Amino acid sequence: MGCGRTVGGVLGPSLAETGGPEYETLAMMGSNCLIDNLPAVLRLNELANRLGIDTIETGAVVAFTMELFEKELIGSKELGSLSLNWGNAEGAEALIRMIVAREGFGDILAEGLKVAAEKIGGVAIEYAIQSNNMAIPAHDPRAYASLALGYSTSDHGPSHTDSFSFWFERGSTFPEIGIEKVMDRFQSEGKAEMVVKVQNVMNLWENLALCKFTVIGGVQLQHIRNWLKDICGWDLSIPDLIEVGERSFNLKRKLNVAWGMSRKEDTLPLRILTHRVSDGGAGSHLPPFNVLLADYDEKRGWGKEGIPTEETYKRLKI
Repeated sequence: MGCGRTVGGVLGPSLAETGGPEYETLAMMGSNCLIDNLPAVLRLNELANRLGIDTIETGAVVAFTMELFEKELIGSKELGSLSLNWGNAEGAEALIRMIVAREGFGDILAEGLKVAAEKIGGVAIEYAIQSNNMAIPAHDPRAYASLALGYSTSDHGPSHTDSFSFWFERGSTFPEIGIEKVMDRFQSEGKAEMVVKVQNVMNLWENLALCKFTVIGGVQLQHIRNWLKDICGWDLSIPDLIEVGERSFNLKRKLNVAWGMSRKEDTLPLRILTHRVSDGGAGSHLPPFNVLLADYDEKRGWGKEGIPTEETYKRLKI
């Protein structure tokens, strides 16, 4: 299983063997916090798992707090004697326990990056790498333009698995939905249509409770069609299956609209949109977000406010 493993011999005699971290945990609790000690990252992963908290979100909140501490925007008034310089694994563990117990400054951080930054005030929001109060994962939309759309239009916040589109910018294809060649990861042309197609399929996968890694592992819509026919007796065509995913995505959007959401929530943090980096996979690229989002709404059948049109609801029988 690609996202699961067992590790042993690094956590002391009281816990000789345990579940190991997957990529997102290594990135968010490791390099994102400049913690370069692998046993320390394994301990943080184990702690988060036992406390029942998400390692992506937790790693982002720890890094956010470390950056505020390094820039002297917070200090002993908020953290007491706790030191949170970059790379301080012991400090990260202590902070995590404060967050879970909602003790002191941990009570503010427990509300999420956006809410915490607003309560802290000043320029803290500049360092909250989030959208809709959910942390940006360890796949940079400056390196994969499609992720800028996937993160900003997701029904539940930025998730790298909500569209899984970056796989089709790095080597995979999906001919059944019209993705027949690998797209340049920095280009904007055609990306909106690609993201719409992949989001629809990923929503189908979610309805069927299937692991999304199977998409790049060889499972095609024809397989799904055969399985449903054999197990349920449903004779659904491939276009029928794609429509199931599209209907699901738009139904969730309709719910969000009813709760007051619109294009104003389809955003990314300014660091992603305006800060160039000279190293890593992104180079100096910035996502052409305004063009991508305008193309996306058109391909989705949504109005200029990011709300599905009545024609779209009618076509999908919503």
